[in-house]
Amino acid sequence: MKKTILLILTLLGFTLANTGMLTPNEESGMGAWLSYELATLDSDIEDFEGAYNISFDYMTSLGLEVGLNMGDEYGDAWKGLELAYHYKSEKWNMALSWTRQLFDDSNDMDTDALWFTGYSNSRIYGSLGGWSVDGAAFEFELLKFGKIWTFETGASLGVSYWSSFSSDAGIDKGILGIELGYTF
Repeated sequence: MKKTILLILTLLGFTLANTGMLTPNEESGMGAWLSYELATLDSDIEDFEGAYNISFDYMTSLGLEVGLNMGDEYGDAWKGLELAYHYKSEKWNMALSWTRQLFDDSNDMDTDALWFTGYSNSRIYGSLGGWSVDGAAFEFELLKFGKIWTFETGASLGVSYWSSFSSDAGIDKGILGIELGYTF
């Protein structure tokens, strides 16, 4: 059961496109990102292996963000597409995103995810997410929190923590991740 929960969190943990968070309101931009899982806080999982995701995002001046990504988790490679809409105000912003992950070797694992994200201009964010595997009903039970720091060169470093609040493991036994990116 815990491996299933960990797999679900892994599938959805890196699906948030960060370029839209870093692009000023009504401006377009592009970004390239590498995300990697560092560790799990669940001491019952002894064989944790980090998964990675590489993505390229384009943010339009209208608030629509399109991302192409690919990754590998536990030997299962996948490719994906993300669409997000960002609404930005003076201090707080929000995004609604949909992601589709298509697994190379397994048709019955294709995953859709919906995320609602709130974030500040200081790039602190929190998200509520739901997922659907192979066309099943959506289950909204995922939480993600993080912070992104941007440097003058355009490079960014982010840390994140995500977990499922409906799992037996509990919200305190999620996964820590790191995100490296560059926006231009």
